[in-house]
Amino acid sequence: AVCEELHERGHKNVGIVYNWHHGHGHIGDWKESLKLMKPYLLCLNLNGMNAEAKPKILDLSHGQHDQAMLKVVIESGYDGPIGILDHRTDLDTEVVLRSNLEGLDWLIRDYNEPGSAGLRPIKAPDKPKVGAIAPRDMNAKPLDPESNPYWDAYVNRDRIYDFYARQAITRNREPAAFPGIDGAHTGHWGNQNDQETWKDGRVKEMDTGSMVSGVFRGQGLTIPRAVSVRLPSVPGQEEALNVVFDTDKMRFAAAWSGDLVAWTDVRRGLMHGIPMGGEPVELLNLKAQFEGAKFLGLYRDADRVIFSWSILGKVNHRTAVVIDGKVHEIEAEIPEDPEPQWTQRITTRGKLGDQTPYAIDTLTLPYDNPWDALLFPGGHDFVSERRIALCTIHGDVWVCDVSGPGLEELTWKRFAAGLHQPLGLKVVDGLIHVMCRDQIVALHDCNNDDEADYYKPVSRVHQTSAGGHDFITGLERDLAGRWFFASGNQGLCRVDNDRIDILATGLRNPNGLGISPDGSTVLTSVQEGTWTPASAICDVSFGGHFGAGGPREGERGYVPPMLYLPRGVDNSSGGQVFINSDKWGPLSGQWVHFSSGFSKHFILLRESLDKSSQGAAVVLPGSFLAGSHRGRFSPYDGQLYVTGSQGWGNYGIADGALQRVRYNNQTEVFPYPVDFEVRENGVLLTFANEESVPKADHEKWYAQHWNYRYGPSYGSREYAVSDPNKIGHDWLEILSVQRVEDGPKLFIEIPQIEPVHQLHLHLDDGKRIELFATIHQLGEPFTHYKGYRKIEKTFGIDPALVSSDLHDPEVLMEACTACHHPKDQTVGPSLEFIRGRYAGNPNGIVDWAMNPKKNNPQLAPMPSFKFLGKKRLRTIAEKILE
Repeated sequence: AVCEELHERGHKNVGIVYNWHHGHGHIGDWKESLKLMKPYLLCLNLNGMNAEAKPKILDLSHGQHDQAMLKVVIESGYDGPIGILDHRTDLDTEVVLRSNLEGLDWLIRDYNEPGSAGLRPIKAPDKPKVGAIAPRDMNAKPLDPESNPYWDAYVNRDRIYDFYARQAITRNREPAAFPGIDGAHTGHWGNQNDQETWKDGRVKEMDTGSMVSGVFRGQGLTIPRAVSVRLPSVPGQEEALNVVFDTDKMRFAAAWSGDLVAWTDVRRGLMHGIPMGGEPVELLNLKAQFEGAKFLGLYRDADRVIFSWSILGKVNHRTAVVIDGKVHEIEAEIPEDPEPQWTQRITTRGKLGDQTPYAIDTLTLPYDNPWDALLFPGGHDFVSERRIALCTIHGDVWVCDVSGPGLEELTWKRFAAGLHQPLGLKVVDGLIHVMCRDQIVALHDCNNDDEADYYKPVSRVHQTSAGGHDFITGLERDLAGRWFFASGNQGLCRVDNDRIDILATGLRNPNGLGISPDGSTVLTSVQEGTWTPASAICDVSFGGHFGAGGPREGERGYVPPMLYLPRGVDNSSGGQVFINSDKWGPLSGQWVHFSSGFSKHFILLRESLDKSSQGAAVVLPGSFLAGSHRGRFSPYDGQLYVTGSQGWGNYGIADGALQRVRYNNQTEVFPYPVDFEVRENGVLLTFANEESVPKADHEKWYAQHWNYRYGPSYGSREYAVSDPNKIGHDWLEILSVQRVEDGPKLFIEIPQIEPVHQLHLHLDDGKRIELFATIHQLGEPFTHYKGYRKIEKTFGIDPALVSSDLHDPEVLMEACTACHHPKDQTVGPSLEFIRGRYAGNPNGIVDWAMNPKKNNPQLAPMPSFKFLGKKRLRTIAEKILE
């Protein structure tokens, strides 16, 4: 009515801009409303439309009424402007626009030909803005394609290569935060998801043999340590009959007909256990439950599975059989000469790499095998000089006989099957031990036919559960014979006979571990998520709680990681391996870290501190076929062998891989640092020899740093150190690079270096060096070079202000307001909180600013502001207390 009246008065320039997101009350009468508005409609802004505005802002094509309302618009003849508004302040505008344009395109195609548009496009992610979102072709090709041989594979189509390196090469003085996996166009995990990428039902076609271990669900039961068995058929039997044995209660718990397992296709069949695959049948002649009995393992004889346990000194052997079409429990004898199930051997051929200084060779897995067995390796070790054992997450163990160093012929034999998601393997005195969710099991081949016939439990003292994500990973053993493994449920575990010690807790989804030979140093990895701001490597040697689930009470109630790893180089960390080989270059005594997400590996340098450590990772060239997570140095050829699996959320191109990283250096020059130390005024790098030390040219180096936020949100963005509320990095000035006379060392002088979650140090001189470090503590200043002078740290404050005698309280307060909001806790407590705590006590504020302590693990550490001097700090304190 207003527009109609104004038009009659000659004000033809007045009209209506109508926003769908304000019109939820007119969804029901949209046709009539549009008819009334159309003569005056200047622009129509679209939005996904659900009843009652739930939610109010929604991407186009994802609302219940979008199709019907757009149909009304098209058929009304309206031909004016169409708009899309960005009301998502937590997301980058480009992401919101792209998502809505894709939704509008879907709606129009569906209108023109109903049902032809296919699946709706993916909604914009529910994730806050992280700075400028990368174009879809950003860094689409790596700087060094030869070191990234699979860069043009489909899985890498949106991958951002060398993000931090490119910032360094362009000498970026205001470096941005990493935008996210695959540019953050399709959400936090990039272009992979549960609905498409990780949905894999091939396990349904896999011949697992007559037995599968896992979490059984069926007939009202949930059994965390279960073994389901398909019973040998008898003449006249119409369909398969199966039984499940509870290895905790020592009883057959249920029987059924039909399939052994009703596998799901969620995350490759690894999340929902081993559900009963058919209809219940009666189980006869059940024996009494044996409370307090000790499980002694199981024997395999062709399709038969015989369970063994002891109670009160008596050993029992029992199995289940089919008699007259019914399932019976009976006593059994241990087979003297068990028959094998898998007699075929499969031959593959390896492939040698030619990179330097490390070549990646491939020991080709038997992907094509008679049982359609899936090859997602979980660990490996060396049985002998020519035999390697390998376990797979879907329950198999294979042995591979290697013809020689050239890998010309690899002969594979299926050695065991039906284990419970093995994710670690260790050979002790020629005997294969496997880390499963239910137990550490030793696989005995009693009749030497290259097939395990006795699965003997070595340890069952760790906890397991029915949870889909309760993986137990890695398996190591120290010189004292103690076992080590990582549990997402319990933490880092050490087992000595029947005793289990939990060395550390708060580890989010650890995927492997590494130990020094004597077990004194133990490292493990954690995955970005809630209460874990980034994937990281934790040094658990001194114990403590490492953050997942929130901080705990006590001195070590929150221990930060030894080393954070940024999402742009490792979004999902694998295990570590101690370098105990003198045939693998000049790195003996250091470590290798594996990135499962990026299918990469790193030199891991560890600097010991008092009851802790800090670390640096140096990116090594090359990529693995699958997400690398386990490594072992061969005691025979001294080279590094790596297993990897696709899992979910990684850039691998194969289900799994076994590869060898071979030292292939052709010169005396080793281009990477072999040790590092953090000093008060920079970083001291040690190289292998004099020939390997880079030129002392500070213009070839670049440094930047940033922090993360520890808290309950899923991961963290990258925050500037100078302004902890700002998403981004800070450039660090490298004042000089000094050649050290005492040994093959180089000192990188960085006066403003400080404790920080992430330091990136880059050298662009022939062979690039990309080093990522976490700094907990600065050592003594390095002074052994000409021209050394002490430079005060200003922590992002304008040096001109620091060097002046300015006492203006309004200006000086700028040193505080970057971290302290007037009323809200942000990086630090609010000014209001400080005012209440220090009421009438300005000297208390001064003393704290001079020598701050870290009381709250969720907040970034406050640096000392001694450089402002007590007089100016007193001015600030009085201003705060006004």
